[in-house]
Amino acid sequence: MSPTSPPINTTVIPPAYALSRLPNLDPLSFIILGLMVLIATPVLRVALGIASFAMERDWLYVFITAVVFINLMLAIFVLPSIMHLHTNAQLLKLLCPSS
Repeated sequence: MSPTSPPINTTVIPPAYALSRLPNLDPLSFIILGLMVLIATPVLRVALGIASFAMERDWLYVFITAVVFINLMLAIFVLPSIMHLHTNAQLLKLLCPSS
């Protein structure tokens, strides 16, 4: 382990595992739960905004809010995977320049 790497890699801790460790009062699980709540709050607000605007039949705002929701979903689920692949490709080029 290098001195710049964190002692715990939280990118590989699935949320279900963190939630299952809450009854054991695992501090890392509480941190991950807090992060999940912080991330879920604006996502839920945007999803409720879509429903609210649809009930009011305000289709322009339904469309705009749906675009915002799609952007949030891309930023949360798709972009981290792409960045992970990109980082791994750069690391591979750095470690194995002949391949």
